[in-house]
Amino acid sequence: MKTIEFDSEFSETVLNFLIRNYSKVLSKRWNSGKNTVAVFVHEEYVKRTGSDQTITIVFEPSGVIRRSRITVIGSGGGKGIMSMDWGSESAAEDTLIKRIKEITSSRY
Repeated sequence: MKTIEFDSEFSETVLNFLIRNYSKVLSKRWNSGKNTVAVFVHEEYVKRTGSDQTITIVFEPSGVIRRSRITVIGSGGGKGIMSMDWGSESAAEDTLIKRIKEITSSRY
């Protein structure tokens, strides 16, 4: 599990990216005033483990004014040979965190 926080001015851009790229299984979004909470579940086949794995993303306010947070959880990648994920879950989390950093980097 990995977490990243960013300025909320990028929230809509990040949410649109997640909707386009990480909503294969589930995409739910709740708005309450200026706050948005969203959950995305994405499934992908990983060749190195020979199995499907899921990436669950929780988008929420960070608790700090004008900040948002994403928590990324990779799971299910260990159903291949010897039930090991061979680092595929962590790699999927890292890939998404890296992309979110790129999307929100204009202020960093």
